[in-house]
Amino acid sequence: MSNLFLDNQNSKTLILIILLILCLAIIYYFIECKYRKQHNREDFISMALFKRELKEREEEKKKEMENPLHKKTILITASTNGFGLQLATALAKYPVNIFITGKDFKKVNKTVFELQKINPNIKGKNAYFSDEKEVEEMFKDAVKQFKKIDIVINVPIRIYNKYKLSDTKVNKLKETMNKNLESMMQINNLAITHMKKNSIKGKLINVSNFKSKQSNTKTAQGVEILTNSVVENYTKLLASEMYSKNIAVVLIRLDEDITGTQFNFEFPITPNSTGKKMIDKLKKMNTLFRTDPKTMFPLFIYALKAPFHEITGKVLSSNSFKENRELQKIVPPNKMNIHKDSITYIKETEIGENNVVLYKQNPFKPSNKALKTLKTLKLEGMNVNNAYSGELTELLAKRSGVLEENVILFRSENEALKKIFELFIPKNSNILIESPGWSSLTLFSRENKVDNKIVPIVKNEPITKGKNKRPLTVLPEFEKFIKDINEKTKMIYISSPNTVSGVSVPKNEMKLILDSIPDNIIILIDQRYFDLSFNKNKLDASKFINDYKNLIVLRSLNNTYNIQSLTIAYLITNKSLAQFIKTKHLINEIDPINEKLAVACIDDTEYNKELTGKIKDMYKKFTGQLESNKIDYIESETNFLLVDSPRTYKETKADLKTQDITLYESNDQIGTYWTLPFSTTKVNNKIIQVLSYD
Repeated sequence: MSNLFLDNQNSKTLILIILLILCLAIIYYFIECKYRKQHNREDFISMALFKRELKEREEEKKKEMENPLHKKTILITASTNGFGLQLATALAKYPVNIFITGKDFKKVNKTVFELQKINPNIKGKNAYFSDEKEVEEMFKDAVKQFKKIDIVINVPIRIYNKYKLSDTKVNKLKETMNKNLESMMQINNLAITHMKKNSIKGKLINVSNFKSKQSNTKTAQGVEILTNSVVENYTKLLASEMYSKNIAVVLIRLDEDITGTQFNFEFPITPNSTGKKMIDKLKKMNTLFRTDPKTMFPLFIYALKAPFHEITGKVLSSNSFKENRELQKIVPPNKMNIHKDSITYIKETEIGENNVVLYKQNPFKPSNKALKTLKTLKLEGMNVNNAYSGELTELLAKRSGVLEENVILFRSENEALKKIFELFIPKNSNILIESPGWSSLTLFSRENKVDNKIVPIVKNEPITKGKNKRPLTVLPEFEKFIKDINEKTKMIYISSPNTVSGVSVPKNEMKLILDSIPDNIIILIDQRYFDLSFNKNKLDASKFINDYKNLIVLRSLNNTYNIQSLTIAYLITNKSLAQFIKTKHLINEIDPINEKLAVACIDDTEYNKELTGKIKDMYKKFTGQLESNKIDYIESETNFLLVDSPRTYKETKADLKTQDITLYESNDQIGTYWTLPFSTTKVNNKIIQVLSYD
């Protein structure tokens, strides 16, 4: 009986244990299910977040590939005024973070406030660049604000010093070096440390102005020249050190002095902004705006976007991006679409009949070789460290029938003229200028405090109409030159073909002129339109260079080949005079792009052979139209001539405008005759129609 009771008791205990286990199992099951559900939910959420994050990363990467500047942080020094401000204003349009710097607290805050209207991701901090601690604090603040610094642009600070190096006090030199070089080195070193620590493949862009290559202390301050030269060498050395660290170091040289003085960026500047006020102030001061800074901006965009290997250690020159005052209507030069971040040096277009601009230059589109060369060049030439090869000098010498030692290249006609004034025409001297002639001569005369005497070499009295369509001659009035020469005369200027009439001086008459002028007076013969003359017996002044030790011949390429960006000019003179000029002419930096372009133009022998023939045919057709409409003219030998129309120059210009034709040339006149370039048949028909108005 007792055993039975124990068995029942054990059975009950066993059942209870089983039930307890089952309960625990059920509880565990429900807990496990709940946990798994929660875990799965968390996993799902995590996966979703991960996928979203991955998608965002991919989108960011895609945006960065499309635009290498996407969300890059750019620190710009000296960016509260001058060129630095304009650069910051332009860059603010891009999806970037910008950190503004300057010494004045109020200016920094005001600049940040104004630029935030364009881009909210603008911060800034003031610092005296001569104070190491302040510069360090400024950099730390930039990192704190944006977490990282990808790019540093060091804009030079102008220190105006009217003295030569020999007259400059040591403290002034130290001040300039400290503000431009030492502060640049400190900021770059801080950036390098930051980039190394955070594995940033950054860029350091140092900026120098044209004074780094300027040798004339009359027009440039020696201290600035020295400082900028040191900056360039420092950049190259730093680039070699940073090559293995994947940190690009590049120098941008502004070939025109725009730092602190030029503010023509075509970007949004609010009416109350510092930049707008500075622009207005400078305009009131009649500041000479020699280069539009918007031509610099694509250069910076290229440096900011280009791959490491393309730019590090390079010197990028702004000379490649110069634009003329007006775009060529036949071939737009250096036309830049900044909004698309693209740079097109030239576009091949057909000669249009609308919005035509009449220039005293080649009326036909550039040669096919030149156009093909430009299409292949793109930005390639900017990767060359201003490596002018000398091939162009050789070709020009061969073409002119002289030796290479007789040819001196310049980046523009004005640059060549400046050098002549610098070397041969001292202050308080005088020059005799052919009238009509080159307007730049009078401008440079005033700038260099040189007296200029305008000497008419053609008769200003009315010319008999009808059959008297003879070439003008310089000989009848040449006695005026001889009469006006005195002990102060340092130069005589003559153009052939004449820049107004298009007529050359006969060879025998030019020899008489050269024989009559003393050896101590420079004779400058302007032959910018030489290659456009279809006269088989035209004067080639280069043939006289070895016979006269005071003779200099000026020629250029842009008029010949109808490419406004091809501003290359060259002087032809005897060996001794050429050597003297070359020793003083340290800027022999023809842009590689322009060199390749010029070589392509000259190499196109077929184009050059046919050019003057085409101009002659066009000339015959146009003068035939003039005669048919009883419009008197003076015979020329190039693509422009003098006309005597019942319509005044001003009236004709206004009426041509209604026909979508712009008469670009100035009101050059001889008596009642004024200069008129001609163009295609359809354009010429419109011109004749306007000239024939009652």
